Formats: sequence, C-alpha cells, structure tokens
Amino acid sequence: SDAEMDEWGYVFATIPSNSTKENIPTVCFCSHVDTAPDCSGTHVKPILHKNYQGQDIVLPDDPSQVITTKEHPYLKQRIGDDIITASGQTLLGADDKAGVAIIMQLAQELINDPSHIHGDVRILFTPDEEVGRGVDKLDMEKLNADIWIYFRWWSKRFTRGRYIFGKRYDYSIQGRKCSSRICQR
Repeated sequence: SDAEMDEWGYVFATIPSNSTKENIPTVCFCSHVDTAPDCSGTHVKPILHKNYQGQDIVLPDDPSQVITTKEHPYLKQRIGDDIITASGQTLLGADDKAGVAIIMQLAQELINDPSHIHGDVRILFTPDEEVGRGVDKLDMEKLNADIWIYFRWWSKRFTRGRYIFGKRYDYSIQGRKCSSRICQR
C-alpha cells in the first residue's frame, strides 16, 4: 500500500488488489478532512449525552447555545439513543471525522485480513469541502477509480444496506440535510 499528499492537500492511498481476477473495478472510499471555518475545530471537547430523553441540550462551555427539538425536530427520533455534541466553543466536525474513522477501519481490516478478497482500493481525503471547493483541484487521473463511495453527512435520515467485497454493510446516517454550498447561501 502507499499514501501521499499532493500540493493541494489531497491525500491519496492505495490498498492493492489481493484477487486473482482481472478487470475488477477500483473502488474509492472518500471523505473530507476539513471542518467549517466559522468555528474552531481544535481542542474539541466531545460531550456524550447518554440515553437522550428529548430534553434541550445546553452546551456547557457556552450556555447560550441550546439544541432544542423545536429547532431540530429529528432529535425526537433519537430518544433513548446516546448523542455526542461539542461543548459549545468548538465545532465537533462529526461528518468528516466519522467518514475518516470508517475508512481507516475498513483499510485496517482489508490489510490485516486477507480473506476479504478485493480489487484495488483507493482512499481519498479531500480538503476545502466545507467552503464548497472540495474537488476543485482533484487530479482524477491520479485518483484512477471506477466507483466512489463518499462518506458525508447529507440527509436527515439515510439508511442503506450495501454489499462491498461480499460483506453486507448497513448504515444509518443522521443529520440536517445541508451542504456547505447550500447553507452558506
């Protein structure tokens, strides 16, 4: 496997095929690594709210910031779940951090367990997604992927099952339907 960052901040990596078959499509797993510029992404203090019961969530480092079900009605669907927020002074950056964590876990499993037969796997981490320029300088020839799976928090409730390399992966993503390009307008 290889990994490199280009002059624009794109990180590329490859997990070589371990299959004897030819002409297997190259799959790219992608996520962005930047956080929104309007709030600090450093020194983040995640807060775990165990067994959420629908109450307002007051962020302890800035009590003027309150997450309510009135403003975020989808929280009503999370009653009984654990919820993670930032502490109020920083940005949690959960969409990109979750994507990076998922991709790195997948990479570790593919590298450590040769029973997962696969073609070439490309990994791509992009900068500048939060300001709407995530792929402006991306070298598609260098990426050289046939299929992309992009991990991005996008819709209020998105649940999907997909078979990747012969294993079923079920995922559910919760969030506000929004992209930086849309929200900043």
